[in-house]
Amino acid sequence: MPQSPAAISLLIFSRKTRPIQARHFASPRNHNAPVAQLDRASGYEPEGRVFESPRAHHRPMFFVYVLRSETSGRHYVGFCSNLTQRLGQHNDGITKSTKNRGPWKLIYKEQFQTRQEAVRRERFLKTGQGREELRRILASMERSAG
Repeated sequence: MPQSPAAISLLIFSRKTRPIQARHFASPRNHNAPVAQLDRASGYEPEGRVFESPRAHHRPMFFVYVLRSETSGRHYVGFCSNLTQRLGQHNDGITKSTKNRGPWKLIYKEQFQTRQEAVRRERFLKTGQGREELRRILASMERSAG
């Protein structure tokens, strides 16, 4: 490919530092400007709306959840970061501990900023005091719903 003096070649390197592909960009004004400064040197401003990825500021949320078996009425306490997916795993028999006791219905959930907080709360709800607290929470939910 013939190169004019107003074109800039950019080599893309792999991890093994071998050139993979050469790309050519036309320089708007200064063909001697370093590549990193081309946008500033040309006065280029993006047109339209600026898009910011939601993942840039996304922090995963963690949930502690309580399921009730629709066949036996027993409860299961767990934690996860994707509640919808996790409930599906319980109901599809993928989770070993709940495989033969479903179908399961979500009856309670709590949301946490960190995994550590969610694990701590899940462990507490599995203790004697935690089961008592959960019993009170579920009873108050039934009173308010009924």
